[in-house]
Amino acid sequence: MVLGRYHITAYERSTAMDFVRKDKAMRIASIDDLPGLASLLAPGTDHADRLRKGNVCVWAAAPDGTAVGLQWVNVTGHPDRHFGDLSKPDETTAYLNQIVVDAGYRVRGYAPRVMLASVVAAGDAGFPRVRGLVARGNETMHALLQGLDFERTGAQQGVRLGSSITLRRALA
Repeated sequence: MVLGRYHITAYERSTAMDFVRKDKAMRIASIDDLPGLASLLAPGTDHADRLRKGNVCVWAAAPDGTAVGLQWVNVTGHPDRHFGDLSKPDETTAYLNQIVVDAGYRVRGYAPRVMLASVVAAGDAGFPRVRGLVARGNETMHALLQGLDFERTGAQQGVRLGSSITLRRALA
């Protein structure tokens, strides 16, 4: 019983940046912010627990204060069991995942701004590198990461055979 196949590309970059201008639209989420972020958060996950464990949620606010985008910076745990070690943060590399921009605010520059703010947040948390995973067909995200100086560091394909069983193969 095959539940799904995937093909992902891993990208990494340094968190060191020569110049970063403070982006007033970017915020670091607290537990009190979670109700306002609910429409952007993945269901079925205890996001408050993720924050308590030290993971960081960077979110973007529209001029009226509405949450319009977010991304998680995983610095502890919360790996995707299907992607294995590629999605696990380690002592030098934080894992970026779940970037979301509300459909009504796309193509307004929020995604690259959230991504850069996430890179800065990972550096502020003591991580010299960040890694993100992108599905093969997501050309928009491949272009975004390459435009933000992320380098392709690997690829993996797999088959999900059940809720906890995945066969993976690293690709060159």
